[in-house]
Amino acid sequence: MDSKSVCVYGAGCIGLDLAAQLIGGGHQVSLVARGENFERLRLGFRHINAAGQSRIISGKRYRLTDQPERLPPQDYIFLTVTADAL
Repeated sequence: MDSKSVCVYGAGCIGLDLAAQLIGGGHQVSLVARGENFERLRLGFRHINAAGQSRIISGKRYRLTDQPERLPPQDYIFLTVTADAL
């Protein structure tokens, strides 16, 4: 499969799990986060999969922004926000 550029809009539990899977699959991931999540994700995050295995995802492996309008065109966009955030 060719590497795709993928935007994950919403960096909560679901968004980070999805981002980790996409990064692991070799895709170019852009994460859109805000507030405290944005600040925490600058360095990276810990991903724990369904089997309980833990790994660190370095901040160098994804693009992080709180200004999605500045991202280049994306092949896919996933919205992983709560309903009240729409």
